[in-house]
Amino acid sequence: MVQTVDGTMQASRPTWLVMLALGAGVAVLGLYLVPLALAGRPGTEPLTLLARGAGLGAGVLLVASALGLLVRGTGSAGGGADEGGEMRPMASDAPATIHSAPTQFEDDTPPDVHGDATIQVDDPVTEAPRTWSIALIQALEWKRFELLCAEYYREKGICHLAIPLAANGGTDLYLFQDEAHPRRATGVVHVKARSVVPAGVQGVRELLGVMAHERIERGFFMTSGTFTPEAKALGHHHKLVLIDARVLLAMIERLDPDRQQRLLVAATAGDYQSPSCPACGGQMTVATGTHGDYWGCSSYPACSWIMPMVPKTP
Repeated sequence: MVQTVDGTMQASRPTWLVMLALGAGVAVLGLYLVPLALAGRPGTEPLTLLARGAGLGAGVLLVASALGLLVRGTGSAGGGADEGGEMRPMASDAPATIHSAPTQFEDDTPPDVHGDATIQVDDPVTEAPRTWSIALIQALEWKRFELLCAEYYREKGICHLAIPLAANGGTDLYLFQDEAHPRRATGVVHVKARSVVPAGVQGVRELLGVMAHERIERGFFMTSGTFTPEAKALGHHHKLVLIDARVLLAMIERLDPDRQQRLLVAATAGDYQSPSCPACGGQMTVATGTHGDYWGCSSYPACSWIMPMVPKTP
């Protein structure tokens, strides 16, 4: 199975072909071979009928499943995987360049929103900022931060493929910079917005697992917060590039003013601080419970997803 850009799973060619062949084989076995073997033997009529029914039913089910996998696999648009199993990057208007970034060598478990601790609520920004800053990067809601990271590579002219992970679990950006093999990923960027705690070793281990599975040598971890010392040590040991809000700001400031401005407009359009609901995609609003404020989905009660408030960074 191959994961597509929208997070769904798509069958590769051998999978549906094997299922199709298996369905045809089961049908032939039940409808023809078994009745032929039982022909002329007394008392085998019930077995013959049973074999034919089972062969027909199982064969139809397997063939239908194979056709369903084929339709889902070939009907997905945009980025994904081609017939050879290689990833298909998103096209970029600019020529491919080599990525460079300052190098800086956490569990993301939110606290219980029903606990007794006092939760500090970020002050809303009344107008769109005019320049980039660490405070702005940290103020971006999780989905807008993921958009910023993807747009950064687009402005750099690097072809990439964004694969969302589980709800609010971040995004993996696959980078394609091999001109000889344009559909072979040369790097992967694990993107995770800041949470109530710094990014820890769990995220670093997830990145290492993706690199090992996809056989990718270069790994980057981007967060709008900070990293724990343990995460930094593990990243340094495996020669990963850990990019926190401070390093990301330096990367953005290296771009020319026009590209910086385009990123700023894309990142701060509309409400860029209220988080998007990971469950339904709607905007979340501030809700108040018995133990303080938290983010609740605006579609409640149709959607009951809640998120803790992320404290201000000193």
